[in-house]
Amino acid sequence: MRSLPILGVAGVLAAGVNDAAACGGMFCANPQGQVVIAADSHRMVVSLSPDETTLWDQIQYRGQPSEFVWVLPVPTEEARVALSSASFFDQLDRQTSARVRPANPAPNFSCPFPRSARFGGAADAAASVDGGVQVFREEVVGPYETVLIGSEDATALQTWLVDHGYQVPPETIPTIRYYVDKKSKFMALRLRPGTNVQAMQPVRVTFPGYMATFPLKMVTAGADGALSLTLWVIAEQRFQATNYPTLTVRAEDLTWDWASFSSDYQAQFTAAVERGGGRGWVAEFAQPWNNLFFQDFGPFAFGGADAGTTPYVDARDEAYFAGSKQRVPYLTRLRTRALVDHLAEDIELGPAADSSSLPPVLVVAREINRPSAPVCPNDTNRNGIDDSEEYGLPGADGQPCGVALGGSATGGPVLLLTLAVAILLLRQRMRRRR
Repeated sequence: MRSLPILGVAGVLAAGVNDAAACGGMFCANPQGQVVIAADSHRMVVSLSPDETTLWDQIQYRGQPSEFVWVLPVPTEEARVALSSASFFDQLDRQTSARVRPANPAPNFSCPFPRSARFGGAADAAASVDGGVQVFREEVVGPYETVLIGSEDATALQTWLVDHGYQVPPETIPTIRYYVDKKSKFMALRLRPGTNVQAMQPVRVTFPGYMATFPLKMVTAGADGALSLTLWVIAEQRFQATNYPTLTVRAEDLTWDWASFSSDYQAQFTAAVERGGGRGWVAEFAQPWNNLFFQDFGPFAFGGADAGTTPYVDARDEAYFAGSKQRVPYLTRLRTRALVDHLAEDIELGPAADSSSLPPVLVVAREINRPSAPVCPNDTNRNGIDDSEEYGLPGADGQPCGVALGGSATGGPVLLLTLAVAILLLRQRMRRRR
């Protein structure tokens, strides 16, 4: 199972009884094929400027390579597709995930990106018409075959895709028709023959103009259950959803539990979504883009696609490209976990009513089970569970450092007892020698 970052939004979900399980936006020829979205793993990025919009999206796919198909509505035939970097998503998530701590905040990240972005794409060919479908562009991008098409007939689009090996089921025709009525074009993508899912790599789509609407209806096509979605918005100020409630988790509402060295952040996150009628998006981060720091780990750092099976894309180049379209780029992180029925509208984005910044670290004043001495934390850092080594706290793996939570004797008294025994034995030996 590999991550596949693909544009904009669309894609569906989930392993597990309570998660959405279906093929929507991403379609499967075989009913056993699955699109898998683990918690907090479906990650999307949009860079908005008056002149250009760029969309990224990341999902996970598990199934036969020949069954993988992705279809994304785009506003113009000038849309361009290129490979992106999985490391770019990982580093972005790492630096903007909510972290909760009972002590001082972590240091801010700050680094400019004086690097040039890489651009790709094949030369344009003249658009052709095939069965009532206009074919604007066909090209190979890394491990993928891609096509950009358009039509005024949703059924003709679905028929063309199936006839050309893109297994899009007929049940999706109403969703395709919704976007056809909006004059959308469609970017379709599949793995090249002979390519396996381990070769999947992030993809981004760029097109001229400003588009602050994400096609959530395509995401939810055929899905059922709950979706976990993370969306980063790069613009010139803090952004929010304008047609969905946007909420926050406040530090004063959190409780730190020293027994587990964690907080109740996830419970408060879920409560915030529910305060929005089950369809709320939680703003977790809002800071200048240049406060983030991206590294390049090289093509052989993590194996898989980064080990040379597909073209390598530098995460720092992606970061530079992502923030280069605004005069003063600003990043907002929005996240939700909601039932598919609560995500029935495309999400519309706009400037936030509250323009204040949101740091990733929440300092908690309310505490329970406070120990009588430091306790070594777990280094997990995943959406509300503290990455304590980052803050210079002692130890690892949640083990006691000196005195346990209940105040019972551990390391300190044992050490004193050991020294006492050693001194006694030494004295006995000295007496015998006399």
